[in-house]
Amino acid sequence: MATDMVQVHSRQKNTALLSCIKSIKWTFAEIPADFVIAQNMCALVLSLKYHNQYPNYIYDRMQEVGKNYQIQILVVIVDISDPNANLKELAKVCIMADFTLMCCWSVEEAARIIEQYKMSEKKSPASLMADQLANINGIGDKNQCVREALTCIKSVNKTDALQLVSNFESLEKIVSADADTLAMCPGLGPQKAERLYKAFHAPFVRRD
Repeated sequence: MATDMVQVHSRQKNTALLSCIKSIKWTFAEIPADFVIAQNMCALVLSLKYHNQYPNYIYDRMQEVGKNYQIQILVVIVDISDPNANLKELAKVCIMADFTLMCCWSVEEAARIIEQYKMSEKKSPASLMADQLANINGIGDKNQCVREALTCIKSVNKTDALQLVSNFESLEKIVSADADTLAMCPGLGPQKAERLYKAFHAPFVRRD
């Protein structure tokens, strides 16, 4: 396997998650995990809906993986209305199995997590920490604040915010766009675009 390619288990074939991974190269392989991101890094992916139907599935998968990787990630897609009990349970399991728990709320976000881990594999811990400090101090990614502001709007997730900033380049252009133009942004769609447009243009109402 080329070092720049992520290995993917065949069970991910034709899944929505795999179709969302576009920023990195990947290839199918016979592996115990869902993804082998680097030589010392792997990931399993779990939907909470699926977990409720098949509660033993993730434990069997973790047992297959064992402790053969330095970094082992469980990406959990939170797709149920009350996830607290499930997440507490999975957090305990991850601690015992040496997995890092990463939560997201869509397959698009799950794909971004896989991509980000791959793109950061050659960065040293010091470099990653420097990036975090830069963002905290406001001297890092200049669009981070815009993305965070956009995700405060109901139904706009981090992936949507990333696509909006990438396509429109600035908050001013996003606010100035009409609903039809917003809907042309990949992954947004007409309903979400209409909500976003209304969030910017609806009058403020004081509620006493």
